[in-house]
Amino acid sequence: MTPLSVRLPVEDPSALAAQVTDTAGVLIDAGAAQDAVAGLTEQTGVDLYVVFVDDFSGLSAQEWVTQTGSLTGLSGQDAMLAVAVQDRDYRLELPASVSTAEGQAVDQAVREELGSEDWDGAVTAATDTLGAVGTAEGGVVGDGGTAPEPSATGVSASGLLVLAFVAVAGLALVVGLVRMARRRRADPSAPQAADVAESTGATGWDTVPTPALAQRASSALLAGDEALRESEQELAFARAQFGDAGTQEFEEALTAAKAALTEAFTARRRLDELGDADDVPQVERRRLLVAVLTHTQVADEALQAQAESMTRLRDLERSLPTLLPALTTRTGTVRDRVDAAGTTLDGLSATYATAAVEPVRDNVRHARELVDFAEQRLAQVRTHVQAGTSGEGALAAHEAEAALARAEGQAQAVHDVERHL
Repeated sequence: MTPLSVRLPVEDPSALAAQVTDTAGVLIDAGAAQDAVAGLTEQTGVDLYVVFVDDFSGLSAQEWVTQTGSLTGLSGQDAMLAVAVQDRDYRLELPASVSTAEGQAVDQAVREELGSEDWDGAVTAATDTLGAVGTAEGGVVGDGGTAPEPSATGVSASGLLVLAFVAVAGLALVVGLVRMARRRRADPSAPQAADVAESTGATGWDTVPTPALAQRASSALLAGDEALRESEQELAFARAQFGDAGTQEFEEALTAAKAALTEAFTARRRLDELGDADDVPQVERRRLLVAVLTHTQVADEALQAQAESMTRLRDLERSLPTLLPALTTRTGTVRDRVDAAGTTLDGLSATYATAAVEPVRDNVRHARELVDFAEQRLAQVRTHVQAGTSGEGALAAHEAEAALARAEGQAQAVHDVERHL
């Protein structure tokens, strides 16, 4: 999955009809996910609601989950994992009796699976770790009260633990969910920037002598400053080629990278102010050096992801003449698969109880909307090709590809439920 931003049809917060909802069509086995959350309820009394959507409809993760929870009537003993696949964002809300340490363990397990885009694994991680927490305390979770809106501290008035996506220096850099080829300018063995949440300690750098750490920090600052200038030039070229819509995420990444580098230079200046004073603890010097390294690496990864996205988009632009007929054929094939899934869903609905089919009840409808969306984008591609505006055509083609992939996932989920039943 590329980090290019694709705006597919969105769905506003609404009451959840089932404990597993996958309008993004990313689950491989929705039936198994449903069994997992049902097993958690039986084991601990926790009702976990899992939702995969393309995005949060322009709302923050907290707003989306709060509104969805309110409409669904969630209580203090309920939990929710909501993932916006396209937005690279998620929200995890846990019952009142789950301690902060236990909640962090659940969040870490879920985040590791999300980081590798194992959506089914994220559901398993949530149910397994919540099951372990619940049984450790006798399986009684929460007081059954209404869950209010979470507070700014991360714990709501009823004690509902809210763990949001990892932030770096106040920036919502969702590094863990962006699959990218990581560049190593100075040191291929350097720690991942996803570790920045723990970074201002010496994690990953404990064995590096302080002089070597200082040299690496200086090199990283120079490389980061150079990469920022190159990216500013690249953004100007990309904007002329693909327009503002095609470069919005690149611009956001550039802004985030600038902020990260500002943090890095601030740490460097603080280090220079300390000078060679004997009364400055060595641990403080190393903390500042590590801060320089981690912030520069965050900036590098954000910029590199967008540079690679632009490369892929230009490759797509060059291949438009051959890609267009292939996409047209694929659209017809996907529509046929969706229609077949509709027939399957009708048969399942006539044979099995409503609860058994509920996880995929809306899949066919969403899939058809996605195919319609892809056809609209294909029409735009044809118009841009005829007009010679291939940059905008490449963007439309990318959005069509993404919509078709989502539609296939929605249809496949119906067949997975059929096989499971």
